[in-house]
Amino acid sequence: MTRLSAQEVDLYDDLVTDRLGDRVRLEQERIDWAWAEARIKTAAADL
Repeated sequence: MTRLSAQEVDLYDDLVTDRLGDRVRLEQERIDWAWAEARIKTAAADL
């Protein structure tokens, strides 16, 4: 929490208190697209 900006802390509070709706979630992941593309090409070649 100490690394979040004031806006991020506010959003976190909104999410955990259901102010944005019942069980609203925030999902965020970083995907290395070069890694993903290589795996997709490999999988497609195996078909």
